[in-house]
Amino acid sequence: MSGDMLHHALEYVARGWPVFPLHTPRDSGCSCGDRDCSSVGKHPRTPKGLHDASTDEQQVKAWWSRWPNANIGGRTGVAFDVLDIDHADLEEGTADWPAVQMPGGPIATTGNGWHFYVAPGASGNRTAFTQHCDWRGGGGYVVMPPSLHYSGRRYEWCAPASLELHEVPDA
Repeated sequence: MSGDMLHHALEYVARGWPVFPLHTPRDSGCSCGDRDCSSVGKHPRTPKGLHDASTDEQQVKAWWSRWPNANIGGRTGVAFDVLDIDHADLEEGTADWPAVQMPGGPIATTGNGWHFYVAPGASGNRTAFTQHCDWRGGGGYVVMPPSLHYSGRRYEWCAPASLELHEVPDA
């Protein structure tokens, strides 16, 4: 999978999506080596984390040359924002929402939910704005496919990254 991670990171760069390397889940926990890591496979390997995110191919190649199995972090609020629904059942996970038609666009499954990629807006990050839902905008990041979740499942595109990013409905 190591060459694949670089390949996918470079695909995101070609779209203008800034990426950076994240730690990776291992049988013994997180690649960071902290036995009590509370963010296994989801936190940055670089000193400035999301502030190191780049669309420079040479930088991305250097990172994945150093850490070939690194998970891929994507900085939000620049080229895209993400609605993060932390519930395996999408209908149940959004049950307390007003009736809103979600825009089409890229959608990824995560280890325990969904990421809806949308056009960037003026919003920052908001956690638990409704039950099971977080918003990742300016100053945030998400784990991107095909990164490995600590559950052993991979993040996967169920609606491809190549789809147009749509505006978020006002509601």
